Amino acid sequence: MSCAYSLPNCPEKRLLANAESCPECQGFLKSCPGCGIHNRAFANFCRSCQASLSTGRGNWLSYKGGSRRLGLNNSQPSGGEPLHWENLEIRETSLKLQLGDSCRSLLGYDRHIIAISQNGTIEVGDPLRATADHRMKADGPVSCEPCIERGILYLGSPGRLTAYSLGGLGLAKPRLTPLWQLPLTGTPIQALAALDDRLYLTVFHPEGRKEVQVVEDLKRTPPRAGRVLHASARLSWVAADPVSKQVVFFSQEGKETHLHTVSQAGKPEMTSRPVLLPPFAEQLPIALLGGKVFGVFGEDEKLCRVDVRTASFEQGLDTDTKLFSLSQEGEQDWDGDGVRVQTTGVAFLRSGVTDSFTPLDRVAKGSPIILQGSSAVLAMQDGRIRVYDLLRPPRHEVRRLTDDGEPITALASFQNFVAAGNAKGIVKVLELCGKRAAS
Repeated sequence: MSCAYSLPNCPEKRLLANAESCPECQGFLKSCPGCGIHNRAFANFCRSCQASLSTGRGNWLSYKGGSRRLGLNNSQPSGGEPLHWENLEIRETSLKLQLGDSCRSLLGYDRHIIAISQNGTIEVGDPLRATADHRMKADGPVSCEPCIERGILYLGSPGRLTAYSLGGLGLAKPRLTPLWQLPLTGTPIQALAALDDRLYLTVFHPEGRKEVQVVEDLKRTPPRAGRVLHASARLSWVAADPVSKQVVFFSQEGKETHLHTVSQAGKPEMTSRPVLLPPFAEQLPIALLGGKVFGVFGEDEKLCRVDVRTASFEQGLDTDTKLFSLSQEGEQDWDGDGVRVQTTGVAFLRSGVTDSFTPLDRVAKGSPIILQGSSAVLAMQDGRIRVYDLLRPPRHEVRRLTDDGEPITALASFQNFVAAGNAKGIVKVLELCGKRAAS
């Protein structure tokens, strides 16, 4: 098998079947599960047999990592074993991106970081190659958290939704290709959620009304205009489960809270049920896992678990929950662990341990990240990154994004990397890996 990249400095050589990078050009390789041929980053179909290529577990494709909104990077480390802290090294890669204005969002796909500024500048880079592959200006300002589905980047801006193909980024002359633009009557907010051939978005209208809309048949260019599923003055974020093919969100109608469940079988059909819970925290995303939806409710900001099928309250976890992330067991179940950010610190659900912050410490943009079942990452207001030992909290190490203390505005994790961007548009990537053997 030869390298998938047609670069002048990359002569054809036989590569190992399980190679993750070309030894010459260092380009990321993804193997076809059918014929085993290596393919470029961002490829959707095998260059040899045309089989569909699956999306790896180590990607970070939307806000909090994926449409379930878990805040979990559940990729398998090299060698298959989790990185234990006794053998963990946190290295700063040499990749540094400069967006020019505040970093709005970070995504990770096929070992590449995709950094998006508030005004719509996009930079793409591979931390192992330490160079930015492409820089372009998209429609801005970016008004909601973007997402990637099947190699397409979706961006929302006031009055429009735009799609870009990432497939050309693996070419000798990388390019990010605009595909279509869909006009909207309002501003997309919160976070986009893609599931199969549909895209769910929340649109805000000037009079204060919010709508959850679905854009169907994404393979069309352009797709059909968005169809309104529900309108209300108060709507939660949207979460979607690629296993159960369900999409969920909450709405507030007077004093009543409703759980809305959309089935993806055929034409999307929505079921609405009342939930016996106080008003939800509208500014926080919900999470969906194993037929349960997690959200923050009431004046005491309690993290609660609700059964999706019956809309019944199942468990109240802890109060004073500002942000949260959850880990999982297998593909569908919650394993009982997670990380909660409180007013004065961070709490770990399984151990019950809390690490209190000093009065000047504040968590910045983005929920906590749980990485490969061994670490938890927080981004702080003063530009520091805290990496916790998830198995023995509150043990942690601290790294700084920059020396000027600019607040971190975006945080993401892909494969064994953690990326952070700040208010000045500087983006850096840390690598969590096994310690080098002493020479």
